Amino acid sequence: MKFIYEIYIQNQLPLLVFLIILFISGIAFGTIAVNTVNYELKENLFSYFNNFLRDFTKLEYDKARFMHESIKFNMLTLGIIFLLGLTVIIMPVIILIIFFKGFVLGFSVGFLIDYYSYKGLLMAFITILPQNIFIIPAYLLSGLSSISFSFLLINYYRNRTRLGRQDFIDFFVKNIILAFMMLGGTLIETYISPILMNNILNYL
Repeated sequence: MKFIYEIYIQNQLPLLVFLIILFISGIAFGTIAVNTVNYELKENLFSYFNNFLRDFTKLEYDKARFMHESIKFNMLTLGIIFLLGLTVIIMPVIILIIFFKGFVLGFSVGFLIDYYSYKGLLMAFITILPQNIFIIPAYLLSGLSSISFSFLLINYYRNRTRLGRQDFIDFFVKNIILAFMMLGGTLIETYISPILMNNILNYL
């Protein structure tokens, strides 16, 4: 934890707080959005999800392919955030990505709670939380690192600070570390979450 603080958070706490508030706002809007979905669409979603749960224990899926797709999606998103940090003009898109990640998470949890009540909350806690212990911090710290680097570029262009090769290397290394953190979340999502899902379905 001290290692993470020293390389990502130190001297950047206000920006991190802003990103956390932004992410939480996305979760809140996603949860509220569940109630704005029209009845017909909501019923279709409920029906699809119910059929998925009913057949879940019978499903045999290719774990390697699932992990590959998950890694590809998450690494692509991290890569986009990294590249946005190298720009200045479109850097604010990072803010939209962080908000959208919160929105999707909030909608998913809100959907489960709306459908299963307190059991849905339990399902979300057991099947969504474990991998996101790694994935969410990876996204937040990636956004923090990229926005900070973009500000460094702005100050460099305004002749307010120096910028050397080491700054680029540090930025790259930070994102490599976050990629491994994301990989940890992906492994949990692939191999642990399905087991937890099976156990919770027996309770439901």
